[in-house]
Amino acid sequence: MFFLILVTFFIVYSIMHVYFYINLSRVFSLELKVKFALLLFLFTMVVSPLLLTKAGPLFSETISVLLLYICYVWMGFIFLYVCMNLPLEFYRSLSKLKRWNSLCRMEICSKRNTFFMTLFFSLVLTFYGYIEARNPVIERFEIRDSKVMHNFFRIVQISDLHAGVMTDKKRLEKVFNMIRDNKPDILVTTGDFIDRYSSKLDEFCSMLASFNPPYGKYAVLGNHELYAGIDESIRFLNACGFEVLRGYGRAVSDWFYIAGVDDRSIVEAGLATGKTEDELLIEIPPNSYAVLLKHRPIPAPCGSRSFSLQISGHTHAGQIFPFNFVTSLFFPLHAGNYEVQCGMFLHVSRGTGTWGPPIRLFSTPEISIIDLLPEGNDASK
Repeated sequence: MFFLILVTFFIVYSIMHVYFYINLSRVFSLELKVKFALLLFLFTMVVSPLLLTKAGPLFSETISVLLLYICYVWMGFIFLYVCMNLPLEFYRSLSKLKRWNSLCRMEICSKRNTFFMTLFFSLVLTFYGYIEARNPVIERFEIRDSKVMHNFFRIVQISDLHAGVMTDKKRLEKVFNMIRDNKPDILVTTGDFIDRYSSKLDEFCSMLASFNPPYGKYAVLGNHELYAGIDESIRFLNACGFEVLRGYGRAVSDWFYIAGVDDRSIVEAGLATGKTEDELLIEIPPNSYAVLLKHRPIPAPCGSRSFSLQISGHTHAGQIFPFNFVTSLFFPLHAGNYEVQCGMFLHVSRGTGTWGPPIRLFSTPEISIIDLLPEGNDASK
């Protein structure tokens, strides 16, 4: 499955670069040597995500970060360019019809103008998306339930942080301060916490390790923990103070129960451990408020018992508009809060970090705060 996704990605990504080259060639009369240099650059950009994944550790961290930024900022830019230029090309084609021609006077819809308009706005949106990605926001919601036996209980969730060599110290400090300042009773992370270990993550990990919410810190593995290496990912999460729930649950109080499962990709790779979701249902203590941590927003099954709340991530809400239209096809429960079967609530985080391009466009990164209150309680913290 992963191989199929990878092949599909490189086919689509290659087509984007061919499209960019064709548009550039229409606007400028390029000499043969310039064409060759341009084609070499575009080919390098196509293959660089794979090459840097394999060869990145051969470079110093500074060089590796620089190359990754060039590679992935370009990826975000070329995606935005294609998404903006295609509708403009369609509109320019319509302008050739007599009834549309009046809307495209003074060569507004010429190939040259279309190219430069798209180029300019793609660059602007790339820069805006970079800024948006560095400024997570707090998303809050409340759940009232008769099973909550605490005047006020706060769950703080981070998800899809994708910590790695491209994640800078200032951004991680901001995330930690937002977690700490909101005083969680329990802290959870729902997968894709790490992409690749880097020494620059040690300080962030130490801060998390020294931060001890009253009811603990819990994590589950996402698909990127599989890519980074399950054993290394677990060691890193443990060093940060998280207990990794791999197919088991824990009663952290006389009324609150938390469980977690490995991501589907780990199951398909035959590396999952512990119990399935169906088996975990049986173990839910009677009358407990039960929370399931699961990377992908696919609702857990229910039977004679059910989880009260599932907390997930994975989708990034598309990360870069308009890619959200694609991700929502695969995950209809895309971002936000949903009431699903058996009265269970599902919260899907947009994610706290970025994958690939360090850009988010109209999909602001978030840290989720879920406040549990007993029915009829209006207390606030």
